[in-house]
Amino acid sequence: MKNTYLSLLILALSIFASSCKKYLDAKPDKSLVIPESLNDLQALLDNDQTINRQDPIAGDVGCDDYYINASFLPNISTLFQGVYNWNPGVRFDADWQNNYTKIYMANTVLDNIDRVSESNRESSYSSIKGAAYFVRGWSLFSAAQIYTVPFENGKNDESLGMPFKKTSDINDPTVRSTLKNTYDWIANDLKAACQYLPAINSPATRPSKAAAYAALACVYLQMQEWKLAESYADSSLKIENTLLDFNTLDSNSRTPITNGNIEMLYQSRLTYTTVFSTTGCRVDSLLYLSYQQNDLRKNIFYQANVDGTHYFKGQYDGNTSQTLFSGISVDEMYLIKAECAARLNDLKEASSILNGLLVKRYKSGSFQPYNFIEQVEALTTILHERRKELAFRGNRRWWDLRRLNLEPAFAITIKRSIDGTISELPPNDLRYALLIPESAVTLSGAQQNAR
Repeated sequence: MKNTYLSLLILALSIFASSCKKYLDAKPDKSLVIPESLNDLQALLDNDQTINRQDPIAGDVGCDDYYINASFLPNISTLFQGVYNWNPGVRFDADWQNNYTKIYMANTVLDNIDRVSESNRESSYSSIKGAAYFVRGWSLFSAAQIYTVPFENGKNDESLGMPFKKTSDINDPTVRSTLKNTYDWIANDLKAACQYLPAINSPATRPSKAAAYAALACVYLQMQEWKLAESYADSSLKIENTLLDFNTLDSNSRTPITNGNIEMLYQSRLTYTTVFSTTGCRVDSLLYLSYQQNDLRKNIFYQANVDGTHYFKGQYDGNTSQTLFSGISVDEMYLIKAECAARLNDLKEASSILNGLLVKRYKSGSFQPYNFIEQVEALTTILHERRKELAFRGNRRWWDLRRLNLEPAFAITIKRSIDGTISELPPNDLRYALLIPESAVTLSGAQQNAR
């Protein structure tokens, strides 16, 4: 029975995601789709195929960590080729639908948890409620990085944001909010999650307080709220701060970093695509060359091809498939805290935090610690290390391109060469916000992104 109602719920939310009004009169028997216990609600959130394996993929396909081997490009679907070369007319609806599916599931939990719980003091009540807030907030944030323009603190508050879905009622109108309201909603959901979640959780597919604090650090980093981002990164690190020592990893292994490792705060993956196949995906040569010889990440993250190029093998969850890890981890919190300290001109703290990470990434005895005395040097170095540490980490490079392009000192134009034709994506281009699905425009009246 449980599997039946879960399947029907997922069917219903798929209908919601497509915004097809003609299906609303054909809803299944209500008694079959309404959860009746906390175990039912936990089962919804434990549906890792939906919650943990369908993070947005478009940003990674569009970023500059890699290029696709020319001979392999015809094997990529036309849709993904359009995302890869930043076709202004491409519509990539999957990331929209997948994230609103998660939001629907989270809303289903929040709408029903007080009804099915005999007491909010039940042992699982708080963790389930907190997880629902986390999933809703994190999913909305992830979608916003694909379908809205980058947030500029105090400058574009009224730009188009994402639609809020506050309940699981599929008849609720879908109206795009402002960008500022979107980020405020995201932050409020994640703060609510912090109130309910346990400090740590198992398995890692279930969020924890440490993960929620870390998610808030990511959100406030995108908002250029340096003090808040640093504070939440610090709060996460006070719970979990242990780093892997890369000296203990086997660089010859196909999976040097194992699933469930001590740095993983929250486990999730991108949606599947053949784009990142080891057959066709090649590591950007400048990225590979940026690693020094004693930097252990060079051989733990990458493997040489017979033609002298390289492919990525450093999945953070030991995954050997083509779905990149997109979860949240301890090393990212070190980098956020170090960057924010540098931006706040606390160079001693920035040096200390960065050194604490890098000593675990270099061959024993070879790392020379930093002692920053200039803010520009500190920030440039930290961002360079962030680039290397979070390469092929689901969504992170795309997020960084969006936010750093707002600063002339760090803005870059990324380029593709395809059949002798050069495609370019300049800083702050409107294509950093993909078109939203046509169904959201025609059926709910949502305003389309500019081109």
